[in-house]
Amino acid sequence: VFWRPPGNRQPSKEELMICAPLVEKHIALIAPTLLICVGGTASAALLNATTGITRLRGTLHHYHNPYLSAPIPSFVCYH
Repeated sequence: VFWRPPGNRQPSKEELMICAPLVEKHIALIAPTLLICVGGTASAALLNATTGITRLRGTLHHYHNPYLSAPIPSFVCYH
């Protein structure tokens, strides 16, 4: 999501779904060799994770994008 929702709340699933195609295309255009997901919202949305950020940190993940032929190695950190 490219903005913080009113009241500094977490984005809703609908808001995340609206932004997902644009974020996926931006990442595909840049074609990074490593992706760093900063914060719990970004980590959950990009890695399709259901576990919390504390458990995601410190391990290698793979970001899958429909516009890329191979997954991108990804790490998670606190924001």
